[in-house]
Amino acid sequence: KAQEMDLSYRSTISIYKTILEQFNPALENLVYLGNNYLRAFHALSKAAEIYFKAIEKIGEQALQSSTSHKLGEILMQMSDTQRLLTSDLEVVAQTFHVDLLQHMEKNTKMDVQFISVSKQYELEYRRRATNLDKCMAELWRMERARDKNVREMKENVMRLRSEMQAFVSESQREAELEEKRRYRFLAEKHQILYNTLLQFYSRARGMIQTKAPQWKEQLEASRNPSNSHAQGLLAGSHSQGYPSGRLTPTHLEMVRTAVPNPPPPPVAASSHQSGLVTSAGSGSKVSAGGLAGMCGAGHVFPSELTSILFCGGLLRRMTYTDVGVCPRPFLS
Repeated sequence: KAQEMDLSYRSTISIYKTILEQFNPALENLVYLGNNYLRAFHALSKAAEIYFKAIEKIGEQALQSSTSHKLGEILMQMSDTQRLLTSDLEVVAQTFHVDLLQHMEKNTKMDVQFISVSKQYELEYRRRATNLDKCMAELWRMERARDKNVREMKENVMRLRSEMQAFVSESQREAELEEKRRYRFLAEKHQILYNTLLQFYSRARGMIQTKAPQWKEQLEASRNPSNSHAQGLLAGSHSQGYPSGRLTPTHLEMVRTAVPNPPPPPVAASSHQSGLVTSAGSGSKVSAGGLAGMCGAGHVFPSELTSILFCGGLLRRMTYTDVGVCPRPFLS
């Protein structure tokens, strides 16, 4: 039994030592880190508020635009949503500060008294152990001396030993409860924090799940203009007066605009012209020499003039789309 009491005593002292030298310093460090976390959170909330306030101002600018009005509404809604989320997150921070940090700080101060409790236990144990040892030594002396009060001393020793054993067992149980109470306190306070976080995330998820798909759909709609709008642009391009329907004129249209059509030729044709071309319906031909003479003379042919060239006995037709000088034909 003496060995069991010694083991219980050592176990109790070990628990007190763990609480004082490990748990309490760790709890104080948690309070320090938690306060840093809280300051960082407030700084982050402030930065988020400034950022989304700037988003809101840009959204207000977009509202003034006829083409970007809907995009401005989306930016304004995003800013408002973030403001609501930040407000809900402040509740989480308040829970963290009041229900967790303040209680932990209070407990670290209260555990200063726990140091005296552990010392009192150690002193009480030593007092009881010393008293029991003295009684046992006296009993041994009385037994050797055949003292008539031996029986009374034996009863006294048994009583002291029983009280000592009860004291050691109760002290160990109380120490174990103190240790368990501290770990449970830390877990329970964080469980309250996570309940608050769960409420926040549930609300935030519901809010974002409703709005995010709407924003995506509206953004996709703003990326692809409607058919009526596209048809309006096409009709506007046709109203420019270009036959090709393009927004810009073709090269031919630019030439026609820049160079006016030449005046009609006089009724009396020149001698070499009359000798070259006869009635088109009669199937008359143009002599190679006459055509070469015309080209050599540098005659200018109007746009879309068809010249007949004889090259190696083959009849070729060439249509000039621009105003230019007739090239010299290759005559075989």
